[in-house]
Amino acid sequence: MDNNIFDKPELLMEYYKTQKDECLFRSKLIWEETKFKYCLILILIVLPIIFLANKGYLQFKEMAPYIILIPFMAFFFSIVAFTIVRREYPFYYATHAHLLYIEKYLGLTSRSEFLDARLKKALKENFTVEDFIDGTRPLGSFIPGKAKISTMELMGFILFAIISLLEILFCLTLTIF
Repeated sequence: MDNNIFDKPELLMEYYKTQKDECLFRSKLIWEETKFKYCLILILIVLPIIFLANKGYLQFKEMAPYIILIPFMAFFFSIVAFTIVRREYPFYYATHAHLLYIEKYLGLTSRSEFLDARLKKALKENFTVEDFIDGTRPLGSFIPGKAKISTMELMGFILFAIISLLEILFCLTLTIF
């Protein structure tokens, strides 16, 4: 029995639909995770600033040993969120690579007037799914205009971690001095 899916167009199209749905699912999953974690971390980062603004410097200095837990939580969630979201991207890129491979196999890359930036990636000589995944690291270029969305999202978590550390240092200096 021949089980080569590439010899059976109807099976290949079913697999394409499955990969397309998974790609959309992973994209939405990453966005929802990022959005939720950004909001949570942002709230934790802003809370000490609100306490400082409402209580004043002297009262905040008395509360600093207790308030320091909030930026610690923000730092912890930033690191965890960075790790979780970063681990999701290779799965997204794998489904994206499968779609490109099937689109190339179906001949969608054969007409230059049909090509867009996404399909042109499949035109590379000896295009393979594995090479595509290897070439799409979430922390690629940091150059503005060339950075990927994944890089920018992950840099947000790094920025939140740095701000949290600054808040921790501020609270520590208030409690020590």
